[in-house]
Amino acid sequence: MGVAILPPMDCTARTFRHLPFETQELVDHCGIESYCFYVEGRNRRKPHPLFRFGPSSTTPRPGEEIKAIVDKIKQYYTGKDIVLVGWHPHPRDFPAIQTLIPSLFQEVVGWTDVIDIMQQTCISKQEDLLKSWPSLTDVMLCVGFSQDCLPQQRYAHGAGTDAIQTVLVLARLLTYNSGDLPIELWRQRPLKKWRQQQQQQQQCTQSLTSTEKNLQNTGLQAS
Repeated sequence: MGVAILPPMDCTARTFRHLPFETQELVDHCGIESYCFYVEGRNRRKPHPLFRFGPSSTTPRPGEEIKAIVDKIKQYYTGKDIVLVGWHPHPRDFPAIQTLIPSLFQEVVGWTDVIDIMQQTCISKQEDLLKSWPSLTDVMLCVGFSQDCLPQQRYAHGAGTDAIQTVLVLARLLTYNSGDLPIELWRQRPLKKWRQQQQQQQQCTQSLTSTEKNLQNTGLQAS
């Protein structure tokens, strides 16, 4: 389980001076605190990737660890509301949170899906963002992360890193100025439907080009 804390921030003051940027650079820039917990007794086919952005530990009761973090946040940011943030949460995520950390939903004023903010600030020529969405990896590249920030192998995937990347994408989107050009998103591996549409458009273009050439040749012969 991963936890990343984005402190209250002035979205106008924390601009990004240069792109692309590294994960640690942005963690320091925004003052993000993060933790990674491995649940004792759960087996994993591949080894856990190294979590480089904060403390990590193996525990039989991660809910208690996270509850302690929430209590610390409330004490440190007295009077500030706590909002739960996720990246397109799975329907099973909320029942799992309710089971592991029953009091968490009483501590937060609400939750937000970063996908919803992305749909308001980004555009895509590949697809309708209201109906589908790129992966977190694709969005990271498009909003300015360096290619080096991304996992190089599929098993190099951990809850702690996912949490911090989700919060960092949120921080990046929150600095977006509505007067700026929209952020354009694209998929490294486009949707199958989009690929089919592109192929159809290419075939139509080739067909029209071939027809125009035939008409030109016919006109030359007639003249």
